[in-house]
Amino acid sequence: MFAAEEGAMGIIDAAVEKYEEHFEQEFPLYEFTRLTSEGEYDFSIAGAKRLEKFIDGRIKDNKPVKIPDGYEDRKY
Repeated sequence: MFAAEEGAMGIIDAAVEKYEEHFEQEFPLYEFTRLTSEGEYDFSIAGAKRLEKFIDGRIKDNKPVKIPDGYEDRKY
């Protein structure tokens, strides 16, 4: 079970959507909880802003992230 700070998921969802539209592939969000977590939250507002900055950088550099083998088969 993941905990999200109020307002964080709106930022994350918008950033992920931007990534997926640009690269036309899924963004492996759960591989990046090290960026999104802070304090008691797996998805914090500060972390959401870090993820947004990370995604903007990947788009600017036109470098999609690697999706690990079996990512789609995992259960979170």
